[in-house]
This record gives sequence, C-alpha cells and structure tokens, in this order.
Amino acid sequence: MRQVPWGERGRASAGDARRLVAGLAGLALLCGAAAAPAVPLGLDSSAEGGAGPFDALLEVPAAPNGIGVVLLHGRGGNPNSAVVRQLRTWLPGEGYTTLSIQLPVPADLNGNGKPDFFEYEADVSGPDTVFPESYARIRTALEHLETLGIGRAFLVGFSMGSRIGAAHVARGQADEIPLLGFAGIGMRANSLDPLNTALVLDEVGIPVLDLYGDDDLPAAATAALRAAAYGGPAGGYTQVVLDCAAGLTQQQCHKLVGLKGSGSGRELETAVAAWMAEVRAAAVPAPAPLALMLAGLAAFAGCRRRAR
Repeated sequence: MRQVPWGERGRASAGDARRLVAGLAGLALLCGAAAAPAVPLGLDSSAEGGAGPFDALLEVPAAPNGIGVVLLHGRGGNPNSAVVRQLRTWLPGEGYTTLSIQLPVPADLNGNGKPDFFEYEADVSGPDTVFPESYARIRTALEHLETLGIGRAFLVGFSMGSRIGAAHVARGQADEIPLLGFAGIGMRANSLDPLNTALVLDEVGIPVLDLYGDDDLPAAATAALRAAAYGGPAGGYTQVVLDCAAGLTQQQCHKLVGLKGSGSGRELETAVAAWMAEVRAAAVPAPAPLALMLAGLAAFAGCRRRAR
C-alpha cells in the first residue's frame, strides 16, 4: 500500500492509526465481541422528497462507538455487492454501525436490463432523477441512523457510488447528523457534472479518502485532478493506492480483487478503518485542563452532598 498525502496531515499519523485499529480489533477478538447479523431494511425516501421505498442492509456492532457508516455500491450493484460487502461486514468489528443502501438507476435506454454509464450521462443531461433520488436516500439513511442513537457518520462510496457520494457531500446534505468524512473508492474524474468528481470536489469541505488500485488506470490517471479540485482544508485530502496482484484485468483491480500487500486479504478494510481512526482523532480534541478541573469539582461537590 502506498499512501500519498496532499498537504499537511492531521495530528495522528497513518502508522499510529493503523496500530490503534489493530489493537482495537485484537481487543474485540479477546473479548469475544461480534456484530449482530445483517438486518434487511425497507426505508422510504418520500419524506426527503424522494420517490419512495428502497432496500438497505443494517449491521450493528456488539460494542457501538456511536458512529455510523452509510455505504453506496457501484453501478449495477446492490447493498451486498463487492467492496461495500467487505466494508459493511468488517467495520462493525471496529465499532461502526453500517447501513448499506440500494441506489437508484437511470432509465434502461437500450433494453439490456442493466444500467450502462451512458444512461447515467443521459439522465443528468435530461430528466435528472438519479442524483436527486440518491441524495434523498442518503439523507433518509442518515436519519435512520440517528434513530439508533448515532450522532455522527462517514459516507463511503465505491465506483458509481463514489461519484454519487462526492456529489451528495457537495450538494445533497441538509440537516442530518454531521458527516465526519467521505471515502471514495475507485473514484474517477471524467464525464459530466455531477458524474465527474473533479467538478464537485471543490465544493467538499470535510476530510476525503481517495482510494484506488494501482492498475485501475482511469482512477490513477485522474488522481492529480481530483486532489487539486478538493475544496477543503490543507491535510484534509488523502490518497491511498493499493497494489493489485499481477495478471488482473483493469476491472478486477478497480474492484480491488486479489490485492498484494500484507497477505491478510484485508488491505482495503484496514486502510479505510485506519483513515477513519485518523479523522476521528483529529475531530475530537483532548479534554482541556479547565474542563477536567470543572469535572473534578462537580464530582467533589456531589460527594459532599452525599456525605451530608
């Protein structure tokens, strides 16, 4: 794995975050913690101006950390498709509540029964239904997480889901629980606005993880464009390149099949979890001495009252 920082990094280093993630995972195993089985959900985007019911998969960890992850699959996929499946089942072991949602598709213009890329381009140029409906579904998912006691969340998208996710952060978020960061896996900067991530990342101000395989040529070729477009603070944009095994097709590398690296087979999951740990560490400052002193005084006052 090669990590390419763009600008100054946050206070926690990638190595520190990886060690923290590994330690927490080991502790969970020692304690016998296990996530509950995935729960199929029927959600409805109508209250957010959407078209109505859609499917989702919820997975709640044994020891929740109060943070959710909304996952967006790739073109032609579903909430349990490649890449999102690995993350939605792995991240609960780190304490995250995951909610993987079904994304809408454009009109089937050529009648082949699957969503082709040109059909997304036709949609954003004409009826413009896919992106607004996707925004409504993401808002609905975040609101559902809030009913579970979740106060903050990450948004993670793969392939087409990364295009939709970037656009949502830029233009679709309203008054839902705050997003700590956005991870785009296999992002590409081509085509029309808002399909072209380089045309929407300038409106994104939260931390971004841009992760792709080294032989995913469309992603690699536009990596510099995406990083240059980012509109957030210095150090907020992180690019991670994972090494795909030799002999894979470009599409297999896009889906991060057969990664080289540690040999654990979990390079994707651990890279995403490490970045999330970094973002969380930077977002939650250490308690100030004054706050600690006030907390101590309050505790002392409580003891005095109980002693009377």
